[in-house]
Amino acid sequence: MAPGVDWEVIARGTPGFSGAELANLVNVAALKAALDSAAAVGMAQLEHAKDRIMMGAERKSAVITEENRKSTARPARCCPQPHPTRCEPSFLAVTGIL
Repeated sequence: MAPGVDWEVIARGTPGFSGAELANLVNVAALKAALDSAAAVGMAQLEHAKDRIMMGAERKSAVITEENRKSTARPARCCPQPHPTRCEPSFLAVTGIL
């Protein structure tokens, strides 16, 4: 552990964590430190580990590509009544669906 680690800050940021969850926090922080080529686990790695445990792993696939957005919007082109203007190509072009 790096000398600047403030355990009170970690304790305030991890309310209700069990001993096993705290051990997991330190393990995830150690993995992050190894990936960062850090000599010791510091606050940055502990904060990263806390965020990862509390909010889940980062998902890079959550970004929707333009092609995927257009293919997802295709069913709107054949929408049923009572909104026939929403199916017209001019409306779809203005909204960016086409």
